[in-house]
Amino acid sequence: MILIHLLQEAYLSQNGGALSIIMEYASGGDLQNLLNRYKKTGKRPSEAQVASWLAQISLGLHGLHRVSIMHRDIKPANCLLLGDGRLVLGDFGGSKVLDDALLTATFIGTPHYMSPELMFGELYDASSDVWALGVVAFEASALQKPFAFEFGGPMTLRDLSQRIDRGLGAWHMIQGLGLEKLILSMLSQSKSKRPRIDQVIRFPLIARAVAGFIRDLASGKFKLKVDRAELLIDQVSALGLRGLCATALHLGVAQRKVGSGNDNDEKKKSHSYR
Repeated sequence: MILIHLLQEAYLSQNGGALSIIMEYASGGDLQNLLNRYKKTGKRPSEAQVASWLAQISLGLHGLHRVSIMHRDIKPANCLLLGDGRLVLGDFGGSKVLDDALLTATFIGTPHYMSPELMFGELYDASSDVWALGVVAFEASALQKPFAFEFGGPMTLRDLSQRIDRGLGAWHMIQGLGLEKLILSMLSQSKSKRPRIDQVIRFPLIARAVAGFIRDLASGKFKLKVDRAELLIDQVSALGLRGLCATALHLGVAQRKVGSGNDNDEKKKSHSYR
């Protein structure tokens, strides 16, 4: 559902010759630039922060997968940061509606985030997006691409494919993290062993991050139109997270009321000093 936040309006020009699309401005840049800034400081993002990013990306990806659309180019550079701190998916130029067979074979995407089946020219499905999300999760957690770790010199497509074929060798960089099990499952060589995107969202740390997102939404931290907020609530309810998110929703509303009360108190104090 998060993916639709960017599209504001689409219309044809008066002469019918061009399609114009108005999109929300992502004033925060993208996740890749943010991770690059973390690298410069030498400090990793907190696991709670990584979980929050993954929760928001996963909700967007779930919105796609539930209508049989693959993104096919999930990577940090395509995860855009809005001014209020929300993270949304962008760049749907390579996305594809899956046919009844739910498999496709087009070679597309960014090499470092390509699944083994895509890399080696095999049929692939929505689990290929989950692999790419696993690479993003690893990179956000370790500030290193999982299959480029300790590689000297420029890496060719052949070098990368050989490393992917051998499996994840840099797992120790995420060892001990709460997200370790989830990331390793998303980077399973066998697509049948990877979790579906709804299972990713139900992973305890991600589910809690989704609840946190709902709480922040209800508290007024994020400026989201009512119809889109309702779509989000419907989506998480369909995922079986209604109870968790209902509690978060109530907490957020309570925080908003407290904040409003504090604002009123400040206004009264300001008025009494005049």
